[in-house]
Amino acid sequence: MTDSRMIRIGILGGTFDPIHNGHLAMARIAYDELCLDKLLVIPAGKPYFKGRITPYDMRCEMVRIALEEIAGTEAGRGETPFLNIELSLLESDQEHPTYTYQTLNRLKKEYSDSELFFICGMDVLTSIGSWMKPDEVLRMATLAVFGRETDSGDWQNIGADDRHKTLTDICPEARCVFLHGHIQPVSSTRIRELVFRDGSIDDLIPAKVAEYIRAHSLYRV
Repeated sequence: MTDSRMIRIGILGGTFDPIHNGHLAMARIAYDELCLDKLLVIPAGKPYFKGRITPYDMRCEMVRIALEEIAGTEAGRGETPFLNIELSLLESDQEHPTYTYQTLNRLKKEYSDSELFFICGMDVLTSIGSWMKPDEVLRMATLAVFGRETDSGDWQNIGADDRHKTLTDICPEARCVFLHGHIQPVSSTRIRELVFRDGSIDDLIPAKVAEYIRAHSLYRV
């Protein structure tokens, strides 16, 4: 009998300036809880909402280094003994902002027989209504959200600033699941500040990423 189950692909996007242990924890937890077949980590090329950021190639290299530290490690599910997590360069266009709906559309074409899960935090759930073409984002991928219990019962609410609008108002096909597991409270902004002030970042990012930051004098100015 042929297994007709759709391939389950997770998408973890971000600026990753730099990638840190919180990102890696999100990847591992999402991979396990969503029973993913593959997880793509996608650095943003030119985020439309960001100011000055580290060059794309350097951010990608830090992601590659970080993923090497968890590549081949065991996942929590017996039927999938090893993590299948990859760096994706889908948003490599550094001249024009790349929007999430465009990235998802490309993935849908590349993985036509797949189910996509967009991994995010509560900030995305409460702001997605202001995104470019949020209806397409919600149509193409299930939101996999950290920071809330699945039995909260009000996952459709998109935020206090617009309490009368729900995800299903934006897209009737909207789907959302909540992920459990503790994520270390760390941010890339905090890491950059610590580096600038000669503070310790050893507990916040993989050791080889810290070495890369020091070797290239990142975040010093």
